[in-house]
Amino acid sequence: MGMPTYFRPVTVRHLMVICSVGGKRYFAPEADMQDASYDRFRYGLALLLVRRPYLRCYREIAHWWPDAVEEYAVAIKARDKLRSDGDNEGLLQEYEARCLELEEELEGYLTAAGTGG
Repeated sequence: MGMPTYFRPVTVRHLMVICSVGGKRYFAPEADMQDASYDRFRYGLALLLVRRPYLRCYREIAHWWPDAVEEYAVAIKARDKLRSDGDNEGLLQEYEARCLELEEELEGYLTAAGTGG
């Protein structure tokens, strides 16, 4: 069938979702993925809280920004895929920067809301 194994996300609202079946990654329309959004959210939040543990006290309000958390999860998965493939250093650097931008964006949302800012 020749399906691609990774993609370059721009925003979660316009993406196809990566599915993992038997260790292989596939595309599927987001409408076909009932629980994909929740899984991306949980994955993205878990990664963010591991990378920035001082944000753990804000975990209860993270659901206010599901699109941003999901976009972070998608970007991290794509970055990790690029790392494992090791064949596109330029795109990997772009993803590294995008992941950091998303972490900073989420940190700003969480800390501003958590302090009433």
